[in-house]
Amino acid sequence: MHFYEAKEQILQTLDEILFANLDVTMGGISWVLMFLGAHPDFQKELRTEIMSHTSSKSSKDSEQHYLLSGSTLLAASIMKSSRLKPLAAFTIPQQTQKQQILKNKISSKYDPLYPLLYKEIPFESILIIFK
Repeated sequence: MHFYEAKEQILQTLDEILFANLDVTMGGISWVLMFLGAHPDFQKELRTEIMSHTSSKSSKDSEQHYLLSGSTLLAASIMKSSRLKPLAAFTIPQQTQKQQILKNKISSKYDPLYPLLYKEIPFESILIIFK
């Protein structure tokens, strides 16, 4: 294996780790938007609240305090949406793109990689060797 191949594999693994929950996060955000879309009166009230805290006259500290506060309509709408449509407790595992050797075992193409997440594996074994 060349250094370039190992580097690409490590970068791909880091991408998968960093963005593993993107599908869950987007699902949660989309439900907030769906519920807001179903209630135009609440949309107007929420918009008024957001505009009052993010106007050009308000400071960055005020905006940050608003976004971090748990006692706003924005926070309440996110919490209500989370109660009505809870996030999934799992993500779809990544799959191998090629046949590979890992810990002296040969995997098939498209095998799920989730066993790596639940076992203690030495770092050297995570560097996958492609045929």
